[in-house]
Amino acid sequence: MVRESRGMIVHRTPLWALIGVCSIVGAIRFLVVERRSDRGATSLPRAERYMTAALTGVGVGMAVATLILFAAALIVRLEALGE
Repeated sequence: MVRESRGMIVHRTPLWALIGVCSIVGAIRFLVVERRSDRGATSLPRAERYMTAALTGVGVGMAVATLILFAAALIVRLEALGE
């Protein structure tokens, strides 16, 4: 028995909103942690530390958004198998 596989429909606007919100939250989180940490003895300039923290936070936020998308795709796939 061969089943027709239905694809998952991804609405672009909510997906971009999810990516944006996760990236902003990640950037803010990493900036707050960087600001709270005491790095008086580091040789890196403050602007470079903050830029690194912000970009790392954006990357982590995008990774979280990707995991959420993969989890949604897995749920859709499992529901399709149950039909």
